[in-house]
Amino acid sequence: MLDAVIVAKLLDEDHRIVNVVRLVIPRLAVGTSINNHVRHDVSPCPTHRYGLAQQGVAAGSGAASIPRLVENHHPLFDVDQARVVTEAGYRGEVAIILQGLTHPDGRVRAAAAGAAARQDLLDVELFLRLIGDDSPTVRRRGIELAARRRWPPGDHPALLSGLVTALTDTWMVAEMSAFALGELEQATVEVVASLEATATNHTDPLCREAAVAALGALGAGRAAILSALDDRAAIRRRAVLALAPFEGADINAALERALIDRDWQVRQAAEDLLTPPVSDDPDWP
Repeated sequence: MLDAVIVAKLLDEDHRIVNVVRLVIPRLAVGTSINNHVRHDVSPCPTHRYGLAQQGVAAGSGAASIPRLVENHHPLFDVDQARVVTEAGYRGEVAIILQGLTHPDGRVRAAAAGAAARQDLLDVELFLRLIGDDSPTVRRRGIELAARRRWPPGDHPALLSGLVTALTDTWMVAEMSAFALGELEQATVEVVASLEATATNHTDPLCREAAVAALGALGAGRAAILSALDDRAAIRRRAVLALAPFEGADINAALERALIDRDWQVRQAAEDLLTPPVSDDPDWP
């Protein structure tokens, strides 16, 4: 009987682009997939529950080098520990949550961060610890959780400073940081300037889009938003919506130009802003 192993080569670490190569090896027992980058045809052998990297290959298969290759490239995700930590967030088991925050696997630490927030353990000290983590998954998760929380005014300086610094992080962290700055609605000079720079100069379009949206939420960064109307379609759509808090001849001219944009969603958004709402309700203002 032949068992098929599909080995996935990661081509792009940030965007998780995978190139799959299928190998057919006689008498090779294979278990579960590894970190979503190795697919498999499940072997009926129950002893291979944790896959190549955990259990190795069947004796006599002649493929002893494969487990080491996979193990070094993509270590197994500790799903059981992540589940335990997540459940602890619902049960109020603080000791388990704190232990999870020091787990070697970043995905478990990210789960522990969510559990800590659920138990109202997320303070500025923990936030700064999360955004200083080695794993971008943990840093992004910490920022996402911070965006959902109402912070006392005394925490704003340290919080905003950390988020502004995160705008220069990897794209997945920078995008979430821009979103969080918009949600926190603290339009300081440093915040606005950093978002303007991200909206104008960042190499990743998702980060530029998030920064434009944040500026619109803050009602700041007029010039950067207008400049974004010359970017790609998704960013132009976001820029039109971000112009809602602004008034003036330059804003009207930009919206009029957006009415003839080649993207229909840009045109629709501009039309919605330029056309006053109507209603048959006699009490409509």
